Amino acid sequence: MKKKFVIFTAVCMSVSLLAGCGSSAKTDAKTDAQSGSESTEEVVMYESKNVKITYIGEDESFIGYDLKVRIDNLSDEKLSVQTRDVSVNNIMVDTIFSADLTPGKTATDSITFLKSDFEDNNITEIDTVELSFHIFNTDTFETIEDTEMVTLDK
Repeated sequence: MKKKFVIFTAVCMSVSLLAGCGSSAKTDAKTDAQSGSESTEEVVMYESKNVKITYIGEDESFIGYDLKVRIDNLSDEKLSVQTRDVSVNNIMVDTIFSADLTPGKTATDSITFLKSDFEDNNITEIDTVELSFHIFNTDTFETIEDTEMVTLDK
């Protein structure tokens, strides 16, 4: 079982690396009226004594759409963070996401939505994302916490 999980995680990480090669399109960017520059509003999606997960923007890649997140490991143990029960605009979809963090470190990663899921469900833009996070010890697979549903309104 552990071997299958390691292989699955390696595949997901490889796909995530390839996803970063696509073009960038910030759909939530706001234009500063005075300077005309774009800025992305950061939103803390979840925070506990163990972890802080912050939405930092969006990208579009060749396989889909990415919600970029920054994850801070506030604990003294190795953590893995995954998504569960994800919906976009009230339609359940699958994601590609699994982040591993060593104690006290920060990582930037992307929650990837497949274009095919969006096309199959006639989703043309993201208005609302609802999901929960599953946080567990990387070495023992012991659950640290499962979050309540988190809502990100665009």
